[in-house]
Amino acid sequence: MNVGVRPQFQTGRGLLIGDLVLWPTASKGPGSVAVCAVLSVLWICYPRFRVLYALCMIAVAIALVAANFHFLGDVIAGAFLGISTGWLTVAIWEAGARQVSVTKLRGDAPNEKSNS
Repeated sequence: MNVGVRPQFQTGRGLLIGDLVLWPTASKGPGSVAVCAVLSVLWICYPRFRVLYALCMIAVAIALVAANFHFLGDVIAGAFLGISTGWLTVAIWEAGARQVSVTKLRGDAPNEKSNS
């Protein structure tokens, strides 16, 4: 087994390190993006625990690079995409919440009384 060799995904075989198959083939990017997206939403909504969120993001990034699953550039790009996705999710959520509250204040909301 070559220690310095980057793991390779091969269709139908899984993750190969030398002759060792670790798990079935899967895309390797979405996991890091999802972690950063969730943590960035928590970062915005619950700012009290920002140090914990930052430590988790850093730990995931270091683990991915140290385990040789990603290059540093992959991790930086995934973090950017995940944080952007989380920020956009919160922005859309808050815009929808503002629209609902304005509609209720104007009295444009549909009447919930039944006519029967």
